[in-house]
Amino acid sequence: MAENIKVYRGISYNKTFVAIDSSGAVVNITGFTPTAEVRAHGRSSPLVLNLSPTLGTTPANGEIDIALLPADTDVEGGEYTWDLLLSDGTNKLRIAGGTFTVEETTTRS
Repeated sequence: MAENIKVYRGISYNKTFVAIDSSGAVVNITGFTPTAEVRAHGRSSPLVLNLSPTLGTTPANGEIDIALLPADTDVEGGEYTWDLLLSDGTNKLRIAGGTFTVEETTTRS
């Protein structure tokens, strides 16, 4: 699923994703491990940010949470790529991915 994300540098970001199959049905992701990374130009470029996703409170309902603290989003502003994968050790599923934009804030605190 294409999912573009925009965050503001130094500001928290929270999002819950739901794993769905090609027919639109929710996937039970109990036992899966989520991973998500932000990179400049795909897997061969240096890691910009590990999004550290976790299974949601109800993995049977396909929930995956990404919660970023201000320190996590304190990266150089710009446009990057990202994706969210699930693995059970045998199978890998791509849940979402797209453009990851970091914008600077105007106000200083």
